[in-house]
Amino acid sequence: MRWQRSSVPVVLVVAAVVTLAALIGAPASAHTGLVASTPSEGDRVGADVSRVVLVFGAPLDPRRTEVVVQDGDGRTVSHGGPSVSGADVEQSVRVTAPGVHTVGYRVVGLDGHAVVGSFDFTVTGTTAPPTAPPAQTPRPVSAGNGFDVAVADPGEGVPLPHPVVLVLAVVALALLAMRVGGHRARGPRADAGPGD
Repeated sequence: MRWQRSSVPVVLVVAAVVTLAALIGAPASAHTGLVASTPSEGDRVGADVSRVVLVFGAPLDPRRTEVVVQDGDGRTVSHGGPSVSGADVEQSVRVTAPGVHTVGYRVVGLDGHAVVGSFDFTVTGTTAPPTAPPAQTPRPVSAGNGFDVAVADPGEGVPLPHPVVLVLAVVALALLAMRVGGHRARGPRADAGPGD
């Protein structure tokens, strides 16, 4: 009878843990990925392009955001630091020659999640006609063709544990404490004589 009464809190604790892990795990697994850019991957733009705009899925830490744009010969055509506003990043560029250009980025979200990636666009030898503003629904951009942006980040040497791991550790300790507390509560009864 005592086992049935003490097992009810354990079932409630396990149910609470599963619910909490589902709630915490969903936002924690959402990445600060690139969701749109101007120019976009594969776009053809005129030689008058003067900036690259990147839109990410979550607000970024401006101090840990790096964008580098290089031409086909590996020359860096980006200049100055990126301008960060929430999840939007703007990087100035000075195009010196037509051809394929690579945008490499390394950003860190306010949640500490780092994203590194890259994509290509082509600069033509002519001035591009004015274009309409980008659509409200961003199209996904695939990134990661090997372009690596080196950024000094002393804060990333110690990765933080996933929130679900922390929750499970706390629950395991709570269950252990309940188990030990249950043994202590039952201990004197087991030692008591038959008349007690």
